[in-house]
Amino acid sequence: MSKFISIVFSALFLLPLDAQITVKNDFDLSVPGNIIHKKVMDINKDGLLDIAFTFTPAQEPQKIYFDIFLNRRGSFIRSGMVDLTGCSVYCLYDFNQDGFSDLVFIKKEIVYLKITGKKGDGLKIGSSREILSVSCLYSYTPAENIVWADIAGDFNSDGLPDLLLPHYSGLLFFAGDKSGIFKKTLVLSVPVEAQFSGFQQMQFDFMKTPQSFYNIVIPAVETADFNRDRTADLICYGNNQIRIFPVKNHEISAEPLIFDFILQKDNRPGTMPLLLSVSDLGSPGFLDFICKKIARSEKFLETETMLYICRGSGTSGSFVLENPLIRESGMLAMFPPVLRDFNSDGRMDIMDFHIEFSFGKALTAVLAKSSTLNLVRYLQNEQDTFLRADDTRKIKINMQFSMPYILSIVSASGDFNGDSREDLLVGNLEKNLLQIFSGNSNGTFSAQPVFSYSTVL
Repeated sequence: MSKFISIVFSALFLLPLDAQITVKNDFDLSVPGNIIHKKVMDINKDGLLDIAFTFTPAQEPQKIYFDIFLNRRGSFIRSGMVDLTGCSVYCLYDFNQDGFSDLVFIKKEIVYLKITGKKGDGLKIGSSREILSVSCLYSYTPAENIVWADIAGDFNSDGLPDLLLPHYSGLLFFAGDKSGIFKKTLVLSVPVEAQFSGFQQMQFDFMKTPQSFYNIVIPAVETADFNRDRTADLICYGNNQIRIFPVKNHEISAEPLIFDFILQKDNRPGTMPLLLSVSDLGSPGFLDFICKKIARSEKFLETETMLYICRGSGTSGSFVLENPLIRESGMLAMFPPVLRDFNSDGRMDIMDFHIEFSFGKALTAVLAKSSTLNLVRYLQNEQDTFLRADDTRKIKINMQFSMPYILSIVSASGDFNGDSREDLLVGNLEKNLLQIFSGNSNGTFSAQPVFSYSTVL
């Protein structure tokens, strides 16, 4: 299971710098629809980023479908449409280790699995089979609020698929065996329920972000070796909380290594979950956190953003919390920071995102007439200090946002066109629009999108 940051590099298939990304449509897209949620990942393990998303057709507003854009060296082939009506949580994970991510979803307290495989240039998706039934799962949600959560993966580092399911008592861990049977072994003390006043119906999808619907929060999950024992540990993070569960001899500890770490609980209305990036930033050589905390500002439609660095300090899993790298007010910047060596000096740097909006004058129907995505970089020097670079890049986003759907902006980064450079995806779920900006050799992005997709044609 690929973890840490949302960057995928591929040196296998090199394309020209101006490689265009196109779409081959195998389905009739002339009917307007509503994109609910999107996920960017390498679905078929070919080193290129694919796009999976859920949507509701305009003619069937009570229905919800899952579909995939499979990336073929810079062109997208649409395949794999599945009816997920009535489902609450879904994810993709390669259960049978054949190189294709399989579809896992929860419906009425039952976990189902659909095996995927190769079909021509696209995918074939098998029939549903029940793999587990658990009472008291968080399994009800209106159709428009289906969420992605990492309910499947190898969480105990034994090479076998496991399940980590949202429950009223926390996260239920079911260890998988070679016969495909899942046995409950542990209840992880991670709060699943929380209130997001003012943001209850917001959809989070920033590669690795806690998912929420109404007052229910499913923590995001990572696996990483924090204590240098050559075994990946389990980290869960949600609303103001980060908890690491050490893994030893394929057993997950019942007690978290770090409990309610990072920040005091922020009781201001509209406080959102943490956005987290995990990497080794350098000295002293242990895994570190970049923690982005966003809260609603006192000003209309503004947020207060704080970017913290938490450096690992030893094999015990302890961390040192540094002063905020930034603390500023601005418009919604709900993207996790990207970690990469931007200036090729051997040190990890940080790129953060900020969004600026230009609003109409009518407060009764607030409309953002235009928007700009600002990419701000912080370069790490020899003293392990991050300094803001003066090369802020502004990208005009050809979208309009009306309240409350201004919260529907999503983003992800990675190699979409196979040139081993990081590209940027920006989406507006209200307008059913996804756009990709190609990356350049100096770490910037194209001024115009090289790929645009909307269900409204």
